[in-house]
Amino acid sequence: MPVTFTHLHFTGACGRALGPLVVDLKNAGQSLSASDEMQYAPMDQFLKDAGLRLTKKFAARNVPKNTSLLIMGAAITPDNVEVQTALKRGIPVCNMAQFIGRHLLPHSKRFVIAGTKGKTTTTAMLAWILEHAGKKPDYLFGGQCPHFPLSVRMQHSPIAILEGDEYPSAKDDRTAKFHYYQPHTLIVTNIHLDHPEIYPTLKHVKTEFRSLAKALPTSGRLILNAHCPNTLDLKKITPAKVETVGWTPKADHQITKLSLHPHGTSFHFCGHPFSLPQTGRTFALDAALASRAALAAGVSLKKSAAALAKFQGVLGRMQSIIDDDRLTFILDEAYHPFAIAENLQALQTRYPNRRLVVVIQPRNTGGRDGFQERDLPKALTAADRVILLRPWDFFEFPNGPFSNTRLTTAMRQQGIVVSVKPKDTKTIDYLPTRLRQGDVFYCSFPPGCDFIVSPLATLLRDTFLT
Repeated sequence: MPVTFTHLHFTGACGRALGPLVVDLKNAGQSLSASDEMQYAPMDQFLKDAGLRLTKKFAARNVPKNTSLLIMGAAITPDNVEVQTALKRGIPVCNMAQFIGRHLLPHSKRFVIAGTKGKTTTTAMLAWILEHAGKKPDYLFGGQCPHFPLSVRMQHSPIAILEGDEYPSAKDDRTAKFHYYQPHTLIVTNIHLDHPEIYPTLKHVKTEFRSLAKALPTSGRLILNAHCPNTLDLKKITPAKVETVGWTPKADHQITKLSLHPHGTSFHFCGHPFSLPQTGRTFALDAALASRAALAAGVSLKKSAAALAKFQGVLGRMQSIIDDDRLTFILDEAYHPFAIAENLQALQTRYPNRRLVVVIQPRNTGGRDGFQERDLPKALTAADRVILLRPWDFFEFPNGPFSNTRLTTAMRQQGIVVSVKPKDTKTIDYLPTRLRQGDVFYCSFPPGCDFIVSPLATLLRDTFLT
């Protein structure tokens, strides 16, 4: 059993990461209870299907008297009635990152994968390599991977593979989550300006990563993307052993013979042949970073290659919903211009001579002068047609709101054919009218978009495949 608490109570259990952790602990036999007033699909049904009774109203009575520890969800504030009840009773309170770092990983060798983009896929790849090799690691990543029933497993394995977010741990704790995981081996995929509501400038982002790299032990290891100058800056300040990975001759461990083709990606890494079902340079780099970390965990490159040849990807990351010559529908959660540009390049390779239609909802924009408005036009030049949905920002920015009108003007100056979905038209009604037979349809939708993806896929199949 992963913990030895008499009873755990989770306040705000419907979080994308916290929900699976609750189920994992329940499956291991831990006594627990949970509540959340913000119950939404699919997490609410997921918890119910796992046999968890989820209280819908926060109240003092929800916290059992024998509770040893209360764990707060990311959206919970300190004035929550259940949190206050626990504190009055002398019950310790912590957030999810604190709980994992302090209580679930005390004896584990910790591999943490951090970076602006690619960390979920790289984490899932590394977890799968070790799983395939029979090492049964603990793991945590922010997505669903077909190789694992849950996105988290904490069963006191001697090895833990953790996706390390730079986002704050909780409403009342601005500490980046990855600091609580105290890595022994740290992989950094890349560092870019992102989430401007948290990190106003690239300097702020780099400071957070520098702090993490400085905290590595002298016996630790830092594995870096050799193509990102911002990651290479970490070499100068860490006490750990540093290794770089990439196709540049300057990399310590080189990717060679890289070939992108319609059926995947092939390359050699440190002289060993690899073949992935996924197409794209990004997947090759993620695979190489994961394989180098796996080598530090005692898994050979040959075994890593065998595992990754079967890797099924992460749902919502270049996920093929429909793959047919008459219409291809790709779902992806990417919104950062850097990631979108890489993905579109991969799709051009995988589906040559087909029209590429992109629908994107700009989000976390940074406002009027933010990086989305600045960088999206260039990132989307590979698209034959772009459809813009209304932007989605969590915060107001002092420089004024992001504008689809200004973005559209800039994109048209780049020669991109672009349209903006009318406000009074439903997305599911509008999108099929922009498509034609043979299109590759790439959708940049945010997490939790199942409510539109499933009916949209059904409509597209009825329209184009029958």
